[in-house]
Order: sequence, then structure tokens, then C-alpha cells
Amino acid sequence: MPSLYLIPTWFFGYDIALELLFAVVTMAVAVYSFKMYRIVREPGCRTLGLGFLFISLAHILWSGINFSVSHALNQSTRTVSLDALSYIGLVGVFGYLMLSILGLALILYTTLPQRSQRTFPIIASLALIVPIFASYKALAFYFVSSLLLFFIVLHYVLRFIDNSKRTDSLVLLAFVFIFLGTLDFTFTTLNYSHYVLGHVLQFVGYGLMLASLIKTLKR
Repeated sequence: MPSLYLIPTWFFGYDIALELLFAVVTMAVAVYSFKMYRIVREPGCRTLGLGFLFISLAHILWSGINFSVSHALNQSTRTVSLDALSYIGLVGVFGYLMLSILGLALILYTTLPQRSQRTFPIIASLALIVPIFASYKALAFYFVSSLLLFFIVLHYVLRFIDNSKRTDSLVLLAFVFIFLGTLDFTFTTLNYSHYVLGHVLQFVGYGLMLASLIKTLKR
């Protein structure tokens, strides 16, 4: 069965810590979004909060999966595949997949100029179908996630071009690095260096997102 990822043995453990850090940052953004919803009663704030909440839960789940598969890590090839996981591990992987894609789909939904109740189910369904039924699930998952992030980045690029929205620069850079990290994860089944680089890029992205949140709270 195709591998989920290749990982250098020296990096195992650091990835778990980074996933938990990503979970804390996205949870902080979710909490702030929910607080803003209670103040302004803008449905988009609640949707954005749900999106980041799902992503935060996905990172927590993934860190748990990585911790639990330490026994399945092949020391010679440094690979983890689906057939090496227990039933609970498989459920966790598909839970991570669904939470991540639903979270990104919700964030993308908030960027649409016109929204309807049917738009989100269509986006989420199409995004989930590909990795669920694909033979190379990791490759399909990261490709779909990168595609969703690309359109999120495009939205913030267009906002940045508008002079009145230059305050979004940190958010734009954050999503750019998260997009690049996710895109790099697409190649993590080919070479373990991509697993490390993907985490480094996402670390920068989530650091910028945290900086943007702190800057917003200081206003």
C-alpha cells in the first residue's frame, strides 16, 4: 500500500510538537473569530471560526496519530503506510483528512463574494471525494488542500492589491507559506526532506498568522 509519508528519524518528535503548536495558533484564531461573531453578529466570522476550529482539531489528531505510529516507523526506509496502522489509526487518518478539508473549505467559503447554502456542500463534497477514493490518498489529499489554499491566497492577493486592504499583508504572507508548505507535502512520499521542509514552511506561516492575531488584538 502507498506510504503516507517519509520521515527522517531525527525529525520524529519535532513534527508532533509543531503540529501541536499549529493547533494552538489555529485554535486562538478560531476563538477570536467566535468572539467577533458575538460582537458584530456577522455569519462570516462564525464560519471562519468553525474553519479554524476544524483545522486545529485536525492538527491535534495528526499529532496523536504520529505519536501512536512510532512503533510502525520503518527505521531503514523511514516510511509510514496505511497498512501499518491499526483500525483506530486508520479512523484517525480519515478523521484528519475530513477535518482538514472541511476547515479549508469553510475558510474558502468565507472569501466568496456571493454565498448560498448550497455552495459550501458542493465545495466540501468535491474536495472530499478525491482523496477518499484515490489510490494514493496522501498525494490526493495534499493536492486538494493545496488547491483550496491557492484560492484562499488568491483572495488575499486581490485584497492586498486594493490599497484599502493593505492591513491584510501578514495574513496574506501567512497563507502563502502555509500553501507552500502544504504543496511541498505533496512530494513527501518521494523524499523525506519534503516532510521537514513542509513543516518549516508551515511553521513560518502559522508564526505570521499568530503575529497578525496579536497585532489585531493590540488595536
